[in-house]
Amino acid sequence: YDADDAQSGVREYAERLATGPGLAIAAIKRCVHEGGELALANGLALEAELMEQLFRSQDASEGLHAFVQKRKAEFVGA
Repeated sequence: YDADDAQSGVREYAERLATGPGLAIAAIKRCVHEGGELALANGLALEAELMEQLFRSQDASEGLHAFVQKRKAEFVGA
């Protein structure tokens, strides 16, 4: 974004994050924050555990259905 569009660009980005896949964003943040302190094997185990939880979520199902139906996903955080 150039300087004139920065404010609107930041607002658009924040809105996308706020309405996006909250569970996935939380899992990414957890991996980043905790993973740096863990041994590689433990970090990979944490990632695998969180991925398994995400794949069983309603949001994962919604994301897949939305993709197949070519529509915007409506994530609920569950």
